[in-house]
Amino acid sequence: MKRQELLPGKEKQLKIFDIKPEIKKDKLSFYNTLNVYTNEKVANPNRRKRDLEELKKDWSFEDKLEEIALNVTKLEFEKDTEDVTRYETIQEKKRTITLPLNKTPRNTRYKALNIQTKKEKSILRFNKLKEEINIECIEDAFKDEYFGSFNISVVVPENENLKEVSDIERFAMIEPKEQVRILTNVFNKLEKEIELISNPHIGTEFKPVRLNNYYKIPKPIYVVKEPESETIETRLKDKDWYPLTAFYGTSEERELVKFLENKIANFEDKFKEVNLLRNEEVYKIHDFKTGRGFMPDFILFLKSETEELHYQVFIEPKGNQFKDASNGYNDSAEGWKQEFLDRISVKYSKDKLLKAEDKNYKLIGLPLYNKKLEKEFKESTEKQLGVEL
Repeated sequence: MKRQELLPGKEKQLKIFDIKPEIKKDKLSFYNTLNVYTNEKVANPNRRKRDLEELKKDWSFEDKLEEIALNVTKLEFEKDTEDVTRYETIQEKKRTITLPLNKTPRNTRYKALNIQTKKEKSILRFNKLKEEINIECIEDAFKDEYFGSFNISVVVPENENLKEVSDIERFAMIEPKEQVRILTNVFNKLEKEIELISNPHIGTEFKPVRLNNYYKIPKPIYVVKEPESETIETRLKDKDWYPLTAFYGTSEERELVKFLENKIANFEDKFKEVNLLRNEEVYKIHDFKTGRGFMPDFILFLKSETEELHYQVFIEPKGNQFKDASNGYNDSAEGWKQEFLDRISVKYSKDKLLKAEDKNYKLIGLPLYNKKLEKEFKESTEKQLGVEL
């Protein structure tokens, strides 16, 4: 019905996002004098181009029991009693057992795999893995032609009573909890090895580009009419620190703007100039590790009071639907953005200053903003920018 336009749609309106005319005309404005730092997605020069056969050829994995204990059943034929289960702990002599991954206990194997794939970024999730190795179901991954024949080695205690026992049987005697730990480590290493195959791109170092290269032409966008965004836009049009002619945002983006509105005087105590630029799909940055790109919703430009030092601060609001099980973002599908923003701060906001023309720059990536995580966002902002909020 929606496709046939039988259902009423939400009313949309055209917004024109442009730099305010007085700022564009002012040759000394931040828009006309600053650079903005950006980077590119390029082919990964360090990529190891291997197929599965080459990966298997180079593959090695060895672990050892954290607690040297084997669950051994001793048959006491001379006594009319039930089998006695005991633990053998032998520190003096050890043995390395080796077996293919697909010869480990199936239930234990899948339990370990489930632990690994709980991480939303895990490449071993079926929907991601099938793109890498072209399998029809997760069981296929453990066939010999895929990962099933990958050998794993484990150091176990030697037991004179088990001379005739195969390595597969010896592994089965390991405590189930230890089996899960070992196999989780196997999958963790396997994931890293697959990433070497499937990571064809990286993000480059950041380079300066003239800020006025962006929004040279007004950006028209059709958005759903939203009363609260309209109210915020009315306020922002008269604010010196908001350089755009329009505003529209999601609930989290609106909450961020309200948070910053209430802190502008605090920023002005520390900085000579404050400008909050809404990035309406005009500026993109790329993750260092994989080259994945995203457009941070806001860039906060700050100029130091005491020196020719400029801060370029990336801010990305994110809704509750993207959170992970711990109510954060680190293990969610958006976790890579958080990691990337953290990495930007490490690389470009400490002692290393970026220099372009006659100006110095620091780049800072703040934590993903969420109203319910506002305390953590505030604390990180205070720490990284040295401002009291």
